[in-house]
Amino acid sequence: MNSNWKTVSALLFAVAITVIIISDLRNLLRGEPPFSIPPGERLHEVYPEAHSFRLDKSGSWPCLAALDAGGNEIGAVFLSDHLPPTVRGYAGAMSLLAAFDKNGIIHGASVLKHSETPAYFSMITGAGFLKRFNGENVSGDFSDLDAVSGATITSEAIKKDLIEGARLLAHERYGIKSQSTGKSSSKEFFEIASIALLLVLASVAYVMRNRRLRHASLLASVIILGLWLNCSLSIQQISTLAALSIPAASGAMLLLLIFALISAATRRQIYCHMLCPFGAMQEFMYSLVPYRLAPSQKLMLWASRIKFLTLFAVICAFFAFGFKAALMTEPFGAVFEFSASRYSMAFAVTLLLASGIYKRFFCRCLCPSGACLHAVAKTSAALQHFVGKRHSVSVGTTHGRLLNGWRDILFVLLLLLALSAMAGVGMQQHYEIAQQEGKTQAEQRKFEKVNVERIREGVYNKKLSDIKAKYWKTADEDE
Repeated sequence: MNSNWKTVSALLFAVAITVIIISDLRNLLRGEPPFSIPPGERLHEVYPEAHSFRLDKSGSWPCLAALDAGGNEIGAVFLSDHLPPTVRGYAGAMSLLAAFDKNGIIHGASVLKHSETPAYFSMITGAGFLKRFNGENVSGDFSDLDAVSGATITSEAIKKDLIEGARLLAHERYGIKSQSTGKSSSKEFFEIASIALLLVLASVAYVMRNRRLRHASLLASVIILGLWLNCSLSIQQISTLAALSIPAASGAMLLLLIFALISAATRRQIYCHMLCPFGAMQEFMYSLVPYRLAPSQKLMLWASRIKFLTLFAVICAFFAFGFKAALMTEPFGAVFEFSASRYSMAFAVTLLLASGIYKRFFCRCLCPSGACLHAVAKTSAALQHFVGKRHSVSVGTTHGRLLNGWRDILFVLLLLLALSAMAGVGMQQHYEIAQQEGKTQAEQRKFEKVNVERIREGVYNKKLSDIKAKYWKTADEDE
């Protein structure tokens, strides 16, 4: 039976790697997308005072020149896709649209597309983070513009990269010089230093096999990675890295990802055992519940293989079919992300309750991130085997019946419930993404009820452009 699983796992591994390579080659051959001009209403959203816009590719970076009624340039609108540095949030690159005038005053900024979970991104939009840029000068230090609590990585990435990109373009087009501030760099240094100390603590606890140090590491991970930074390692970052892209602009997140992959490659699962905040929460629940669910060894062995099937399904869904919601099924953010949907919160709470009777239920049976790190460790071991460094691998027993009594049946029902809930979270995330993308323009293009004569007067006096006039609603129209 074990030989059959080895054959199946090797086949799934080969198919997953092939899917990833084909997807990466397709993206590389596609090349950099051409400069696409956003719709007129999106341009007027970030620069409402402009009469029209003109594409300008004469400089180092393409942008849109904002013109007044007389055709004179009064400012510039740019896309972050075509201006360094690339804006990278928690889950990958983001596309921003922003505008500033010839004096360097920012008139507006908006997000065109992103890869964040709907709940995570709603924390930024709900806090009105992008509106805080309005009225600020690109030459300022932006020291009073704080990150959004719970979405620190993405909001800091938007702040840092948007400001730096605007400064580059403002200096090239209008000669505006800016003085950089050290506040953001010192804050990022503090975050990286905190992560580095946490990694040292986890490594020492792993090497010394010290129980108290391990508990201290898990508690620190809940505080730092969970409550403070909300940057647990997830399949989103790993998939972004597999897509040949930098997962996040945060140095702390990159340090954590690199450490997890390197430790897995050396066959030391330090992140899963010592650093995972959700894993720590599961162990805490396990210590509170006195009842224990002990399924048979054969059933536990088969249950531990489900997470590899979950990982395979996630890879195929995202890389082969572009199903972004497949990367958002993990419950890590829902525990520390208080704006998560009720369904995601219910899923996370259910997993924590299940972990009360079966230790680390999600980690051992369903976690695609843990399965990916385990696959890295297995691949490293296989490579060492081929170069002559053989290592013995212990294999769990599979003797006996698969189901032995009501405890095993209860465990199987719990697994089926968790898998169904995980699929439900993915579908719900997909629905929210589609709803968010479909309503973005409608929500940001607010109609106003005015009199027809006021519209005509505004257009005649050049106080209202023809483009903008199309989206105004007359007072005598029905709702």
